[in-house]
Amino acid sequence: MRDETLRKFDRIAGRQVRPLGALEAGQLGKIFEVDAGSTARLDERVPRLRTRRSLVFVWHSAEEGGLLGSRYMVDHPVVPLDRVAAQLNIDMIGRNRCDDPAEANTVYLVGSDRISTELHNLNEEANASLPRPLALNYDLNDAADLESLYTRSDHYSYASKGVPVIFFTTGLHRDYHYVTDEVDKILFDKVGRVAQLAYSTAWQLANLDHLPARDRRGPRMGKGRTGRL
Repeated sequence: MRDETLRKFDRIAGRQVRPLGALEAGQLGKIFEVDAGSTARLDERVPRLRTRRSLVFVWHSAEEGGLLGSRYMVDHPVVPLDRVAAQLNIDMIGRNRCDDPAEANTVYLVGSDRISTELHNLNEEANASLPRPLALNYDLNDAADLESLYTRSDHYSYASKGVPVIFFTTGLHRDYHYVTDEVDKILFDKVGRVAQLAYSTAWQLANLDHLPARDRRGPRMGKGRTGRL
């Protein structure tokens, strides 16, 4: 049953959608993993959530133009950001990093520890509860990561406003932003497993009786680090 007090406190799930103007002639319908894969998983999961806390689902556009969609959202939020429990960002979850088969069980997490240790631990527990837990890799969360993925996707707009975030991704590959990124290269079982982790984390967040503590201790998880804090 929806809690009338908790429903005032929200959890946001986000997803990147490329604006059509960013696609050149002949590209429409391609670049599958960057856009369609995670969007489909978010679409598919929306009707299944029945929680105590209100939920907000957002499809952000113009990420590669400078996080324009998510920046607009946090500057003109549909709910006050101090009432948002967390923002979960899903982007590129359908391939293995560098197409390496050894990465079949791996998902990369970025930002989970930076604003809320409690959120990081909750996600670890959600993963452990799954029938087939994933290998949670924090290499891309390392403060020394040259890719700086923490600042490059839509979750960063929320993090810059102090909202706890988790960015779920399976990493870059050779077809990133190329028309060779076709549907037949998507690992649908992996998409489902990562989506289940995000779903389980969202479920736990949305049924907490409090907001995750914002202790703002910065990046501690990185290369070689795993587990709870």
